[in-house]
Amino acid sequence: MKINDVKDLLEKWYPLDLVEDWDISGLQIKPKKDDISNIVVGLTLNNDIIDIAIEKKSNLIICHHPIFFNEADKNDLLNIKSQNLSKLLTNKGIGFYALHTNFDKKQMSNSLAKILELSNLRVLDNQSSLGLIGDLPKKYSYKDILLKIFNILKINCMKYSDVDLDKNIERIAICSGSGRTFLDIAIESSDLYMTGDLNYHSFEKAVYFNFPLIDINHYNSEIIGVESLYEQMKNSFEIPIFFYKGRDFHKSFLKL
Repeated sequence: MKINDVKDLLEKWYPLDLVEDWDISGLQIKPKKDDISNIVVGLTLNNDIIDIAIEKKSNLIICHHPIFFNEADKNDLLNIKSQNLSKLLTNKGIGFYALHTNFDKKQMSNSLAKILELSNLRVLDNQSSLGLIGDLPKKYSYKDILLKIFNILKINCMKYSDVDLDKNIERIAICSGSGRTFLDIAIESSDLYMTGDLNYHSFEKAVYFNFPLIDINHYNSEIIGVESLYEQMKNSFEIPIFFYKGRDFHKSFLKL
């Protein structure tokens, strides 16, 4: 399978014209050979996924997160990691393709919505087309939906706003990744908001408005979507596809 064949199919599913202006998706590093032997799919590029690609004799890695987010970053000393990883890929002849905000808009939040059995889906933020709002199959208490999410997603630890646990939840807003920007929209249009990368002031606002808010963290909110991409590619491509689940980059210490 040629690299252009891979690109054409990915960009048919997830068009590049959906990419946000600040984002760089698509083929960021071209493989040394046009013939693609097999592909490794994961959430974030790091040394571990590159080691797997080398082990599998793969010459293309596809991740959700780009190496660089804009051209200026390539000369920014804060991005030494990205520069080192790109050099390693180039030296090994391995290409790198990123599916970021175009994948977010077409698939990422849909994967969470499907697991939660949400219906009547509509876009959370109309300006960016990111995030979703959907209706639960039945009414839950805040406490019960917390337990449901905790068990379905197999999360070790998650943060939630300290509001009435008996509050009724029928409509959920979700945004995979970093959804702090859309908190106000979620408060106005849903009974609960689930996303990642929330901060102190996000929860302060939620408590003031007695609003259920859940932070399942960035990794947990996106790895499900990346796994759905892997399944889609495995069923459509004529070459072997491997999935690298990776890991969350932080742990939580719980005092018992």
